[in-house]
Amino acid sequence: VASTAARGEDTRSTTLSLLDTIASALVESEADGRLRSADDERFVDGLLGALRSGRAEQLPYLASSRLGALLTPGYLRVMRQRLRAASAAGSASELGALLRLNEFVLSVANSTHSTLAQLHERQLDKVTALCQAAARGGTPALHALALQLHEASQLDADFVNWLALAIAAAEAADGELPSQWQLVLRLIRQGTHAILERDYRADIDVLRSVMAVPAPGRRDLLWASLAEMQPDDARHFEVTLRRIVGSLSYERDPQSQLLHGEVADLLAAAEQWFDSPFYGG
Repeated sequence: VASTAARGEDTRSTTLSLLDTIASALVESEADGRLRSADDERFVDGLLGALRSGRAEQLPYLASSRLGALLTPGYLRVMRQRLRAASAAGSASELGALLRLNEFVLSVANSTHSTLAQLHERQLDKVTALCQAAARGGTPALHALALQLHEASQLDADFVNWLALAIAAAEAADGELPSQWQLVLRLIRQGTHAILERDYRADIDVLRSVMAVPAPGRRDLLWASLAEMQPDDARHFEVTLRRIVGSLSYERDPQSQLLHGEVADLLAAAEQWFDSPFYGG
């Protein structure tokens, strides 16, 4: 019995230790400017499946939930790999499907050109404001403005994704020696990651405290924790749970699978709480 309890405690300890890396991973996946490789593959597979089965008219609907992914380096990487493989295999039908998908992506890019240009200008304005703050008041002024932007929800996924793409473009243009512009972008990205990770870290701390107790008592502790939060914070915590479940969906090692199942159970319990009379948001 003692050895069984010890093994259970070791498993719980190992599972909890995985949470220590989750916050950084969540921010990195949000700020990376592209989806994870497994997500890229599955997303493109779904779109190609519609084309192969003669359901091209469903392409806009199927792509709508993650349309932005088609305009990121992740899609380009997968498309290059698929085109090379189809060419090597001499598969005319697969090449045709890939080319039709690419035509769709180009049409999306063309139709959203003006919107993307406006987005680019908005993000440049933020970078300019941050640089001006640093020039006026150094690091304290820069940090203060960054916090203001964060509180106004302007240090968002669009901004961190734009930073990733801007840095990639600067790297391609600069060669081996980084330009001052690239260094500025990297510094801003580093600070943005730190601020966003702090948001996730608070949620991870709550999650750690809930998962530190045996499974039968977790729902009650989770509900008590949610009841103590402000409504917006509680919803943020729910989003964090959902992101963790999503980020672990394709992991295959036993500990990650265990963590995925346990967090998924907590997500279900959180959804029950939001549907209950206890939630006043």
